[in-house]
Amino acid sequence: MATWNPFIEDLTENFFMCSVCLDQFNEPKQLPCLHRYCNDCLRTVIQASHDGTIECPLCKQRCCIPEDGLDGFKTDFHMKSMLEFIELRKSFEKKDLKQCVSCSKDVVCSAYCFKCRDFLCDECYKVHISNKMFTDHQPSTLKLENMAAKNLTMEEIAAMTEDPRCHFHIKEPAKLCCGTCQNEPVCLVCTHVSTKVTIS
Repeated sequence: MATWNPFIEDLTENFFMCSVCLDQFNEPKQLPCLHRYCNDCLRTVIQASHDGTIECPLCKQRCCIPEDGLDGFKTDFHMKSMLEFIELRKSFEKKDLKQCVSCSKDVVCSAYCFKCRDFLCDECYKVHISNKMFTDHQPSTLKLENMAAKNLTMEEIAAMTEDPRCHFHIKEPAKLCCGTCQNEPVCLVCTHVSTKVTIS
């Protein structure tokens, strides 16, 4: 099984770069040919279309624009997760100043909570992993130095992330994506009670 550090090092920066804006992906969307583009870049490509189809800027394969336009293209959640992990690693290696989600101080943060989706300073990290109030956060809290020291695999880091929750019913786990609201994650309740939800 490939470990985290060699896995990322084996990928070139081009893998994470949008071929339209030549920058790191921002809200990556995926075409049927499996090429990815930033949300805003794909919007520009769609706006230039006059016949209801677009041509992939990379492979030139044509595809139909979904009825709901940009929202009809799938968000690449796997790529989004990989980009999040890369940002974590870079923050740790560069010793970037971040605002601690708990005390709000600008410090070199030493940990990250996937449940809070934010950074923690060393003091707040200790509270986060020992205080009963944060019991449900503890499996999702990562000491950033452990990412390199323990040579964590992508699967081990992904296991710390929280499963997506329904956009409309926060306590319900997401099971599907809604095609009418930008592929937001939705639960099974939504499919029965909402007339606005279209499953994509």
